[in-house]
Amino acid sequence: MHPGEFAHVMNRAATQMPSTMRAAVMDYAQTLEGDIKRRQGHPPAPRAPHGDYRRSWTHTPGQAGNIVSADIHTKAPQAKRLEFGFTGPDRLGRVYHQAPRPHVAPAIEATTKEWEKTWKGAIDSALG
Repeated sequence: MHPGEFAHVMNRAATQMPSTMRAAVMDYAQTLEGDIKRRQGHPPAPRAPHGDYRRSWTHTPGQAGNIVSADIHTKAPQAKRLEFGFTGPDRLGRVYHQAPRPHVAPAIEATTKEWEKTWKGAIDSALG
């Protein structure tokens, strides 16, 4: 590839990259959110007798200039306690010895490989 051709490929990639990366980040966010939800009800993740906690998980896209992001989150008050466990009195004075039931960290770990594939695909697509 001669220098002029290389410059053309890189310019084309630069113009396509923001939309390609936005799609890649959203794909990863959906994959991670889905994996967190799928882990509910399967040990060691928490039981999901009603599905309220599972349904509380969502993702929100964000962008600041060329930086694309996604926030995968829940507003459920039990999320931190379920993930990390809890020992001691709660605000009502009840004493708990609740073991951690990790479901977010394992989902992140499992989807990292998927993200690497998506990222590589986004770059390959932008480069044509």
